[in-house]
Amino acid sequence: MRTLLLIVVFSISTISYARITIIPDPNFEQALIDLGIDSDGIRNGQVLTNDIETLISLDVRYKNISNLTGIEDFADLESLNVRGNNLTSLNTSTNTKLKNLFCLVNPLYTINISSNILLESLDIQVLHKLDNIDLSNNINLETLMMGDCWIDTIDISHNVNLKTLIADGAFISEIDLSQNLLLEYLDLTGVDISSLDVSNNILLKELYFGTFDGYIGEPITTIDPSNNVNLELVYGTNLFFLETVDARNGNNEILTVTLPSEFEGNPCQLTELYCVQVDDEVAATNNNPPYNNWRIDANFNYSEDCMLRILTKGDSGFSINPNPVKNELFLNSKNISGNLNLRIFNIEGKLLSNQSLSKPIFIDRKGNFTRCFQLVKWHVFSKN
Repeated sequence: MRTLLLIVVFSISTISYARITIIPDPNFEQALIDLGIDSDGIRNGQVLTNDIETLISLDVRYKNISNLTGIEDFADLESLNVRGNNLTSLNTSTNTKLKNLFCLVNPLYTINISSNILLESLDIQVLHKLDNIDLSNNINLETLMMGDCWIDTIDISHNVNLKTLIADGAFISEIDLSQNLLLEYLDLTGVDISSLDVSNNILLKELYFGTFDGYIGEPITTIDPSNNVNLELVYGTNLFFLETVDARNGNNEILTVTLPSEFEGNPCQLTELYCVQVDDEVAATNNNPPYNNWRIDANFNYSEDCMLRILTKGDSGFSINPNPVKNELFLNSKNISGNLNLRIFNIEGKLLSNQSLSKPIFIDRKGNFTRCFQLVKWHVFSKN
């Protein structure tokens, strides 16, 4: 009886040890051989499952692999790098322990990561065949790199732990960051979006956006990081439509704003920018720290309030439209007894206009009027 039991145990152990995983792609198997993972060292379309099932990390970048069949038996895999291969589909649904996935520079049409709830880092850069990706189950995702990815829409509302988003050159036209409260690093350089709202991203430290050299796009007209008290750097390139920047976040001491502009390698000006709102207007105007480290390629004014300022004398019923002023200014006054004399000054104190306001007037920005009417004063003279 004892002899029979030993034979049965030995037979079961042998069967367990002999389990194999099919690897149909010869380049994939060769990569496993080169890495010393495939223990038989023979390219025979298979590998012992025992050789791969406890492997934690696998790096097979640039191995000309077209078929990743067999990856499903890498049960303990936490990190997978398949960069620069010929994969058209990728399914890691059985690799439930996966934390890091690098599948950039592949002709991928489909990616299935719906079961990878532990995933922390995902790199899908330079994927020109991929139409969409579902990230709704990847709630632990902290880093998403999708630069030059041709996906035109992306939903990251479920990725509440996201800290880093790199999407430079991506084909998306809009992005909702309202649920990404832990976001610290954001790069949208070369992304053709018309607006950017980072008001909920209080922990944001670095913000990059703008257009690439020689490309006129991204019609963003205003930047408002006033809620981002932890912000250390705003870097926006070639924002040719930019008109105002609200950088008054109460912590300009740690903030650097860089807004360079060039076309085909030659420096140029952001001609639309007229006002930058800051914590300390005097320090900024005098190029004192921290503003001496700021670079803004434009002829603009610093202000603590880029909205049109009005100095009132009593209840004059004075109205201004629009506010803030861009190209035109409409002024009207009610309940005035006497003659109203209107004077408009620029930020340097230069008198731009001096006229009576006995009736509503319309002022068009021209001549020596700048884009930002900084100060309005008026005096009421009695009839006597």
